[in-house]
Amino acid sequence: MVLTPFEEFACGREIEVVDTPRTLDNQRSILNRAYSKIGHPYNILSANCEHFATWAFYGVPESAQLKNYVVGVGVIALGFWGLSRLAGGNP
Repeated sequence: MVLTPFEEFACGREIEVVDTPRTLDNQRSILNRAYSKIGHPYNILSANCEHFATWAFYGVPESAQLKNYVVGVGVIALGFWGLSRLAGGNP
């Protein structure tokens, strides 16, 4: 992870704010967690932008987008598997 100025990160796009710290102590905790990840490598599966943001804010690294993608791929794969069984005549 790297520290990037807001304008550079946004690249002219609108940035959605989904939550804000409720207290000054909460804000400090979020910033401390965020700063502690500077220099750590990016990983699309376990340390992507969404993982970082949810971990910094809530203390739990999660990526709803990645979960939805994995579920979607699984549903498609299951569909192809079912079609191949039907085409092959297997019950």
